Amino acid sequence: MIKVTLHGKSSQEISKIVWELKNSGLMFNKDYDYEYVPKSYIHEYDHDMEIYTSTREIPKHTIFTFYDDKIASWFTIVYAI
Repeated sequence: MIKVTLHGKSSQEISKIVWELKNSGLMFNKDYDYEYVPKSYIHEYDHDMEIYTSTREIPKHTIFTFYDDKIASWFTIVYAI
């Protein structure tokens, strides 16, 4: 199992990539899986001072998981470089 992370791509771009994977003959849940993670924030709260001390941004990204090393290598060359 190989994980490949694509950073900064919109949900529309990811949908296009998934469509291209499907049309190339790959099967979702058999050859690959993916998880789209939208941009989010983590707010750290100081309970003693009762204030938020910092905010961290988690940038949007998508994690593709492949079950064949060759497919993962091909995907990385085509989409992640």
